[in-house]
Amino acid sequence: MTTLFELQLDKSLRRKLIFICLLVAIVISAIYSVIAYRLSSELGVDTEIRFLEKRALFLMAEIEEEGDDAEERVAELISLMQTTEHQPEELYLIFQDNEGTSWELNQFMPKKTVSDVLQQIGTAYSADNKSGFNRVDGHYHIWTVQNQPDKTLTLVISSHSLDQARAHIFKRLIISSVIVFWIAVWLALTLSSWIAKRVEDKNEALKKLATHDNLTGLPNRLFLADLFERYQRKHNAPEKGALFLINIDKFKDINETLGHRNGDKLLIVFAHRIEHFLSKDQVVIRTSADEFLVWVPEVDAENACHFADQLIATLTSAFQIDQLPIQLSITIGIALSPNHSDEIDSLMMFADIAMNEARKQRSAWSVFDETQQIEQNSQKTLRYRSELTDALREHQFKLYYQPKVDLQTGRIISTEALARWHHPEDGVVPPIMFISIIEQSGKIREFGRYVIKTSIRQLSFWKSKGIAVPIAVNLSPYNLLDPDIVTFTQDLLKKYDIEPKLLEIELTETATSLHLQTISKSLNAFKEIGVQLSIDDFGTGMSSLAYISSLHVDTIKIDRAFVRDMDENERHLSIVQTALNLAKAFDCTVVAEGVENVTQANLLAALGCHYGQGYYYSRPIPEEQFTAMLQFSPTLPVAST
Repeated sequence: MTTLFELQLDKSLRRKLIFICLLVAIVISAIYSVIAYRLSSELGVDTEIRFLEKRALFLMAEIEEEGDDAEERVAELISLMQTTEHQPEELYLIFQDNEGTSWELNQFMPKKTVSDVLQQIGTAYSADNKSGFNRVDGHYHIWTVQNQPDKTLTLVISSHSLDQARAHIFKRLIISSVIVFWIAVWLALTLSSWIAKRVEDKNEALKKLATHDNLTGLPNRLFLADLFERYQRKHNAPEKGALFLINIDKFKDINETLGHRNGDKLLIVFAHRIEHFLSKDQVVIRTSADEFLVWVPEVDAENACHFADQLIATLTSAFQIDQLPIQLSITIGIALSPNHSDEIDSLMMFADIAMNEARKQRSAWSVFDETQQIEQNSQKTLRYRSELTDALREHQFKLYYQPKVDLQTGRIISTEALARWHHPEDGVVPPIMFISIIEQSGKIREFGRYVIKTSIRQLSFWKSKGIAVPIAVNLSPYNLLDPDIVTFTQDLLKKYDIEPKLLEIELTETATSLHLQTISKSLNAFKEIGVQLSIDDFGTGMSSLAYISSLHVDTIKIDRAFVRDMDENERHLSIVQTALNLAKAFDCTVVAEGVENVTQANLLAALGCHYGQGYYYSRPIPEEQFTAMLQFSPTLPVAST
C-alpha cells in the first residue's frame, strides 16, 4: 500500500530557501562592490590624469614665456603648487627642445623609481596614449608627455591621493554592502517564510486530496495505511485492534430509486452518523460507494463483537432524506490485528471475507477465521493460478526485508527477504495466499529462481553503496529438486561479484525433515560453494535432531510461537533454552523470531541468544525503506542490560 511519505513537507525547505536567498544576496553584493570599486577607481585615475595634463600644459606655457629662466620659474611654480599633505609630493619633470636644451627637476623621487617609471613610459607612450599611470614600489605614479613642435615636457608625480581615494571608496562600499546584505537577509527571511507557507498549504491540500473522500470528507484507505505505518514506526510493534468493514446492503437499488443526488445525501448522513458514534481514537474511512471501514484500537474479539452490535443498532435506525424515512440494512465483517494479520491490506481482505461469510449465513456480522479464508481462497485459486505467468513476467512479486539484529549492540547483521504479490486488483497479497498456489502450479522452480536472482541483484546494489548485509531467502523443498539450482545460483554470484556467504538459504524444519533424503544433495552443494544454511521455525517439527547435524546448518531460527509468550509460559521458555543449548552443541548461531517488545529482547539476551528478529525492531519493509535504514539507521533499539 502506498504511504504518505511522498507528501510529507520537507522541514528543511525554509532553511534551504534562506540559504539560497542569502547566497544570491552575497553574490549580488560582491558583484556590486567590485563593479562600483573599479568604476570609482577608474574615475579617480582619470581625474588625476586630466589634472596632471593641465599642470603640464601650464608649465609648458611658463617655459615658453620665461625662456632661459624657465627652469627656476618652473621650480618656483611647482613649490607653490604643493598640496597641504603631511608628506611632500614626489615629482619628476624633464624638459627637452629641438635646440638640444634639456633639463630635469626631481623633487623627492628616488632615482630608481624615476628610472623604472621612465622605462614604463617608453613602453606605454604612443601618439594615442600620451598619459597614464603605473604602479612602482607599491605606489601609483601618474605621468603625461606633452609635445609641441619644438619641445617636449614629461611630468611624473607619485599620487598618494589615489591610494587614499581608493581606501575611502572601499570603506564606503563596505558600508553600502552591509546595508544591501541586511536588506537581502530581511527579504530572504520574508520570501522564504512566504514560499514555505505556500508550499505547506499546497502540501496540506494535496494530503487532504490524497487521503480523504471528496463526497463525505472522510479519510480513505491511504489514510488508514499511513496510520498503521506511523504507529508501527513509533512503537516498533503492530497496532492491536479491530477493523470493521461495513457494507450497505442493496445500495445500488436505493440509489436507483432515490436518484444519485439523494443517494449522495444518504451517504453523507450515513458517514456523519458513524462519526458521531465513534470516539476520538476510532477512525471511520470510506473505501467505495457503499462500503466503509471503522478502525477501533485496543479491542479484543469479544469487545469487537459487542461493538459490532452497537454499530448495527446505530446505523439501522431510520434516516431522513427529503422528509422521507429510509431504513438501511448493513453487513459487517471483522478482522483483528495482530491475531489475523498485522498488515492493513491483509486485514481489509480478511474483513471482506468475513463480510461475505456473514451474508451467506444471513447474519449481521461475522468475525474472520481461517475456515472462511480457505473457502474464499478456493474461489480465488483459479484466478491467481492463471495470473502467475503474467505476475512473474511483470515483476509483480516484490521482496520486502526484515532485519536480523544483534541483541547486544542493536546492529543489523543480516535480513530476511519475504515475497509480497503486488496484485493489480487485490493490492498487496501476503505469501499465505499464493505460495501454495505457486507450488501446485508448476511455477515453483521459476519462482525460486526469481527470488534468488532478485536477492543477488539487491546484494549487488547494496555493494555499490558500500553496504554488505547478507540476505536470507526462503526456498521450498521443491526448489531444491531443481537439478541446476546450485549452478544457477553460483553463476549469478560470479556474474554480480557477490561473496557466497552473503546469501543464506532458509528452509522450515518440517519441510526439511520430510524431504531430507531428496534435498540433501542440493543443500550440501550450496554449502560447498559457501552459501549459508538456516533452519526456520525450529521447534515446530517432530523429527529427529540427527538431520540438523548431518546438514551442518549455520543458523537455527527459534519459531515465534515460543518467543512471544516465553516470559509467561515456562514450557516455551524451556524450549527456547533447549534450542540455545543445541545451537551451542552444533556450533550454530541462533535467531529468535517474533521479538515484539523489550521484555522479550532482554530475556533472550540474558539467555545468551545471539540475534533477534521481529516487530520490536522492524516489520518487513520495501527495498527503498530498508536501504535507507541501512544507510541512516543501521543500529536499532538495544535490549537494556
